[in-house]
Amino acid sequence: MHAYLLSPLSHALRFYSKLDILLNEDVLIGKSRACQETLRPPAASTLAELIVHVRSELTLQQIQRIVYMFSRQALAGITIGQSNFEGLHTADGALPA
Repeated sequence: MHAYLLSPLSHALRFYSKLDILLNEDVLIGKSRACQETLRPPAASTLAELIVHVRSELTLQQIQRIVYMFSRQALAGITIGQSNFEGLHTADGALPA
């Protein structure tokens, strides 16, 4: 069972003002290899949850950065052989709704 960290919606809206900061991978995940390997999936999943909650508030520039960030993460996962990338699956399934 997946626990939603940003429920209710009011919690997600509090983080919306920080979304541009969180879209910086160095801030969200960190720069070290250990951070990249261990924090990427949960960070991406949490960010995807935030994006789903505030999707009606997103600017075009934010959407472009989100697509770029998740595309890079997907390609990185394919390159190193990670087939279970939860954050991407969450975002992929939830954003069109």
